[in-house]
Amino acid sequence: MKLIKHMLMLTMATGGLVACNDNDDDIYIPPAAFTDHVSISANSWEPFENGGVYGYLTEFEVPDLTENIHDNGAVLVYLDFGEGLFDALPQVYNDVSILYNTFPYSLEIQMVGINNIEIDPPSGEILCKIVLIEGAALKAHPEVDLKKMTLKEVERTFNVQ
Repeated sequence: MKLIKHMLMLTMATGGLVACNDNDDDIYIPPAAFTDHVSISANSWEPFENGGVYGYLTEFEVPDLTENIHDNGAVLVYLDFGEGLFDALPQVYNDVSILYNTFPYSLEIQMVGINNIEIDPPSGEILCKIVLIEGAALKAHPEVDLKKMTLKEVERTFNVQ
């Protein structure tokens, strides 16, 4: 009788262990750094005025720009004006200052003329590359100064996907 009881307990324990499948294949772990691409059409720029400063802005959704990335991570923005090269923002080019503001789930890009020079909105399509880096990835690289890094260096350092 004791033998049957022990066999039954052993069978139940073995069945319980087999049922506890440690299958990590169904768990999605997002990358620590990744990119989003947005095509900005010429007609998406709207004029604005802020305290005597005039320029143009566009705002668009970035679904991967979570509150966590906004508050604890980093958002880097690069623009390609059709030459096949991404230039980091903010920047000044031909007396036009280009900067960006981030918000959870959206991004705003502004263009203003230096010294109140009147500017025209971009006339063609602009490709925008947004690099999003989780806060944990930044903490893993305390020696990194993102302001001094090229796009290629950022992609290599953070294994951008």
